[in-house]
Amino acid sequence: MLTVREVLGDLDVRLLAGEENLDVPVRWVHISELADPTPWLSGGELLLTTGMALDSPTAQRDFIATLADHGKAPDTFPNALATMWCYITDDRDEADRILKERVVPTVHRPEDMLRDRLPIGPPDLFAEKLTAFAKAGVQRVFIWPVANELHQLERFWNDVRPLVAGELGGDLV
Repeated sequence: MLTVREVLGDLDVRLLAGEENLDVPVRWVHISELADPTPWLSGGELLLTTGMALDSPTAQRDFIATLADHGKAPDTFPNALATMWCYITDDRDEADRILKERVVPTVHRPEDMLRDRLPIGPPDLFAEKLTAFAKAGVQRVFIWPVANELHQLERFWNDVRPLVAGELGGDLV
C-alpha cells in the first residue's frame, strides 16, 4: 500500500508539518472544500483541498483543529479508495491522442508517467490496473472517463468488468 511519503515523492511540494506521518499508508483519498468535512471522513484519509476557504493562518489552524477534534487519525479508517482517469480503446493512436490532448494538459505530468499509470488503452490494460488495485487492498475505485463518457461507461461494463470479475473470482458492483 502507498505511503504518504510515496504519494509526495514525485510531486513538487514542500512538507510544512506532519513528518512523523510520512510512512503511514494511504488507503483513501478524499477531496473537499468544506470548512468541516469530518462527517464524510472515516479517519486517516489523505484529504485534498485547494484551501481557497482557508484564507488566513487562523482559518488554517481552525481547519486542522476541526480534523483533530474529530479523531481523524491515520490508523482509524476502514476503507480504501482510488480514482482513475480512463479511456477504453483498442486503437493505440486514439489512446495516445486522448492522453496528449486531454490528460497531459490537465494534470501537467510527463506523458510517459501517465501512460504507465492510467488505464488509457485496451480493456485488458484497464482490467490489469483494477485487479492490481484490488489485490493491494483498494475497496472502491471511481473511474473518470476523459471523453465520450456514456460510451466509456458502457465499454467498462461490457468489456472491463467481466475481465476483473474473472480475475478476482466474483462480480464487481
